[in-house]
Amino acid sequence: METQSDLRMYVFEELKAQEVFIPERYLQMLRLTPADRVIEGLSPWAFLPTPERSVAYCSEAFGSAVLPFAQAVGEDLIACFVVTPFKSVDIVLLNPWADDPRERIRARFSTYEDWLEYAEEISRVVTERERLEDES
Repeated sequence: METQSDLRMYVFEELKAQEVFIPERYLQMLRLTPADRVIEGLSPWAFLPTPERSVAYCSEAFGSAVLPFAQAVGEDLIACFVVTPFKSVDIVLLNPWADDPRERIRARFSTYEDWLEYAEEISRVVTERERLEDES
């Protein structure tokens, strides 16, 4: 039987099978983050516990194949790898639940590091919002 952390490796295995460049930092962070935790220092972001379950509806929201890997819990955001023709990955940020199809694609990033900067900003905003809510 597969463990929760094995299921999270779906995206890595898919990228590897397609002979795509896999961002080393992604793999390091995935291995260091327990399956039931947010990514350290990036709350509310968490690696999807079963990313394979999100492939179909995220791909439909984007309009072509994506590999979802992380979600900003409570923020309606999912980060997905998009395989480029050059065997590298871009990252698209989706809200696959948006009623208006024009609002489903929230941002695009050409590197994992660029996405991390954005994820850190979301983390700061959410942390500040939660702090203010706790004070009131």
